Amino acid sequence: MTIYEARGDFQVIVEHMEEAGSGALQRAYDALYYRLRQEGIFDERHKQALPRYPEQVGIISSPTGAAVQDIITVLQRRFPSISIILYPAQVQGVGAATQIQLALEQAQMRQECDVLIIGRGGGSLEDLWAFNDEQLARAVLACPIPTISAVGHEVDDTIIDFVADVRAATPSAAAELAVPVAAALAQQITQQQQRLWHLLSQRLSQHQQQLQQLKKRMTQPQHRIRYSQQQVKTQQARLQYSMHLRLLHAQQSLEKLSSSLRHPAEQLKEKRYQLAHWQHRLATRMRRQQAQWQQRYHALHYVLLRQAPLAQIKDIQYDVTVLRERLEQAMNHYLARKKVALQQQVGVLSAVNPLNVLQRGYSLTTRV
Repeated sequence: MTIYEARGDFQVIVEHMEEAGSGALQRAYDALYYRLRQEGIFDERHKQALPRYPEQVGIISSPTGAAVQDIITVLQRRFPSISIILYPAQVQGVGAATQIQLALEQAQMRQECDVLIIGRGGGSLEDLWAFNDEQLARAVLACPIPTISAVGHEVDDTIIDFVADVRAATPSAAAELAVPVAAALAQQITQQQQRLWHLLSQRLSQHQQQLQQLKKRMTQPQHRIRYSQQQVKTQQARLQYSMHLRLLHAQQSLEKLSSSLRHPAEQLKEKRYQLAHWQHRLATRMRRQQAQWQQRYHALHYVLLRQAPLAQIKDIQYDVTVLRERLEQAMNHYLARKKVALQQQVGVLSAVNPLNVLQRGYSLTTRV
């Protein structure tokens, strides 16, 4: 400093000048911000999604500050049953950044909360300087618990705001981001329950209608049994009539062959062949018919078993067995009678056979 003697003024000569107060802090903040942004610490790929329905919310702040009371009030108003855990830490002055980092490490170690709110009330750049600490910023970035930054007011920017998973404008806004409104959730649950009951009622009504339609379409077991019995009787009558026609046709053919005058031995051989042929065809037909009726019987038996009238099915089975035995006995008896009659006719033909007469002896008389 010098004196200008002509006017008596003091002169100050400045050789070096630096910003003081907030100016120096702002320059340090800008340098740290640009360096961390170049590293990609602020990128969205590092952000974690907040849990939709947290059970416990952790708060890292001063226990005596107004910001904590605002956060607790909003949390309890929005979700009264929420569990709140406070990790006290100094948020201003020397050593504040270290205490905040220790509280963050304690929350990670204890693993009690689902989301962490880190914040304090508003203030000057110097008051908020603890939240611009580089080590604290890297600790928040590495925290596995989703974090919400709630430092100062909306116009206040700190490094923590850019590193945290979600930034809130105020502590109260952070509480609103952390938990949903319990009343709204209850209303949504009620609406979903009503919708679910409505859908279930509709589905139940549809199934009941389908069940009624199926009941109307399903035939009573007694009707099915009577219908099956009638079918069995009808088929038995058809089988008996068919057998009678075939036997009558065979008899007529036999009588027609017997009426022809040919060599008795040849006629006898032909008759035996025809008899064997008709017996074979008759037996084949009977076996085929019996196999077909056995298949139908098994099919009807399976259907009736599904209707569960077991006693009536057993009675029908017994009736079918008795009728089949009677039919076989009648057929055997009828064939036996026809065989005896054929043998009698063969005997008659043998008696009038000229060859047999010659075999009994003869004489040649030339003069009487």
